[in-house]
Amino acid sequence: MKITNKFNLPSSIVKAVMSKEYSKGKADYSVTEILKSPKQIVLGKRHWTDLEEDVSDRVKAWIGTSVHKALAKSDQKQSGIVSEGRLSIPVGWFTLSGEADYYDSETKTIADYKTTSVYSWIYESRNTDFELQLNLYAYLFRYHGFEVERLQIVYIFTDWSKTKSKRELNYPESPIMVKEFPLWKQEAIEEYLTDRITKIDLANTSKTLPDCTPEERWEKPASWAIFKPGNKRATKVCNSEQEAHEYLDTNKGKFEIVYRPGESTRCKEYCNLLAFCEQGQKLIGGSDASEETSTEKET
Repeated sequence: MKITNKFNLPSSIVKAVMSKEYSKGKADYSVTEILKSPKQIVLGKRHWTDLEEDVSDRVKAWIGTSVHKALAKSDQKQSGIVSEGRLSIPVGWFTLSGEADYYDSETKTIADYKTTSVYSWIYESRNTDFELQLNLYAYLFRYHGFEVERLQIVYIFTDWSKTKSKRELNYPESPIMVKEFPLWKQEAIEEYLTDRITKIDLANTSKTLPDCTPEERWEKPASWAIFKPGNKRATKVCNSEQEAHEYLDTNKGKFEIVYRPGESTRCKEYCNLLAFCEQGQKLIGGSDASEETSTEKET
């Protein structure tokens, strides 16, 4: 992979950002890697030397790593907190490895720290991935003889606002929040891994790669937002145009319907394989006409 510095960031920043060390050890896949779609995994291997990433795109990861290091030092001084490092386990033909941020032997809790936007809390956009990640860590820990009874994500918000926390519904009350996630039965995790192995196998040997699913693309469905003229926040967001017009028919006043096209957020903003993915190109190409359009109606 080629690393660029398009914004001419200072060398001190570049060095700090590039100093992030990550290794999955001798494992074939890491827990975070296997959460990617089979298509992403295979394309990533095929085009690794062709990929390009700017230093600025690594800043968020660098901040997250810095926070993790500080918390790791603090955890080591606490009674009951176990730091086992990276654990590995054989799964079919490959080896899976992972490293949870935190394991409390007294409460039998696995937790992972996430430095993220408040919107991941409000819209729960990453909940499926977080739940899978935690349960795969649980699988690794159980294999190595640890009991696991609770799973948590510790959210550390990088854009939290005290003012918004007091006036906005569903906004996190604190810049750090903890959320519990369900613990799967061992059989359910094994079923997921078996399915994943099969799909990765097929993708590795197939000339035509399987498309990423809507969930894997973090697809946002189209919506119709209802605004009062001049307001920045929608009065209501509807899943269909018909629902929007029905709302207008039963509510008095002047409103504006704003169409918000759906989009594949991961493809558009977070996938560095877009240049090599025909599916992603088609989806993003179709978004050129995605500017919001509105119609006005007075009742």
